[in-house]
Amino acid sequence: MHPLEALAEYQDKVVIDWGPGTRAWVQLARNQAKPVTEIAQQYEPPFPGFRSFVRPVDAISSLPDGWKQVLRSVKGVYVLVDRDSGHQYVGSAKGAESLLGRWASYAAGGDGGDVALRAAARQGLRHYQVSVLEVVDTNTPDETIEQIESYWKKKLLTRKFGLNRN
Repeated sequence: MHPLEALAEYQDKVVIDWGPGTRAWVQLARNQAKPVTEIAQQYEPPFPGFRSFVRPVDAISSLPDGWKQVLRSVKGVYVLVDRDSGHQYVGSAKGAESLLGRWASYAAGGDGGDVALRAAARQGLRHYQVSVLEVVDTNTPDETIEQIESYWKKKLLTRKFGLNRN
């Protein structure tokens, strides 16, 4: 089978009700009609997964809505990397908005209350990129998340060579 050129504008926008036959490998429309339930106005790329997620902090506010929802749904440990100096900062997100909320505060010019990040900000605009190191369920106790954060700080030596001072 080949995609029809005339329908190219609908690629990744059409939502089909597959009915109870969702487990079949092949379903031919000529054998059983499948109703179109929605034609999305704008395509949103799928979330790349936590392991592959890497974005500039200043691009956090422009993430697709579905990605924002995913980032709100977990707590975790992340790393900020200064794209100019290479210095790293390991932090954790435990609040109500989880990872998204924490990163949004950095994008708004915040320093997360960290001494070294505050000092870096005074020296001029920093260009951070953010990556996820580890995610945990929202029911994970804050103490456990802080232990995971400490583990990553030791592993990446961010207290000695990076921006962590605690």
